Amino acid sequence: MKKVLILSLALAASVAADPIRVAILTPSFNLYSDLEAALDSDPRIIDATRFGISSTLPPLYQLLIFDCVIATGSFTVCDPVAYGDLLADYVDDGGGVLCVHEAMLGSYSHYESAPTGRWEAEGYCPYECTSSSLIVNSKDLLIDQPSHYIFDCVAGVDEVHLRVQTSLRSGAYELAHFADAGGVAVNE
Repeated sequence: MKKVLILSLALAASVAADPIRVAILTPSFNLYSDLEAALDSDPRIIDATRFGISSTLPPLYQLLIFDCVIATGSFTVCDPVAYGDLLADYVDDGGGVLCVHEAMLGSYSHYESAPTGRWEAEGYCPYECTSSSLIVNSKDLLIDQPSHYIFDCVAGVDEVHLRVQTSLRSGAYELAHFADAGGVAVNE
């Protein structure tokens, strides 16, 4: 459930008054079914759909019907460079992307599960990964901008278990952070 809360925070950034559609890109189609169900039950979201990306990526035109893409990692994707290029193209066409822990590792990923290509090289992600090691222990997310609409109806996010060591890229600003890692940031 904590994973869903963090994702809901980031999704709120792309939420207008109208309900939105969310695509979840996951190397293992068996993962994130709980996230898909939780998002489908949120009245702000009219559709949440998972796409398995271990053997193929969805074409850009298919993603463009979604308002937000959640990029995940954990297992090998079919092509990390093409994955990153697809996400960059999606953003160029007006979409919003949320990267979840391992998807932020970029070329540091042990399993080639993170988007690289233009996504990493051209700084689409507001954070730059600084280590291949995940931080594994529980920390609370510290909200720096509580009045920002992304935190509407959110009192806090406690005991997050996995984090990625990052630095904030130029042109990005942080809305929340962990004491030992980045947290929620957006590009200007």
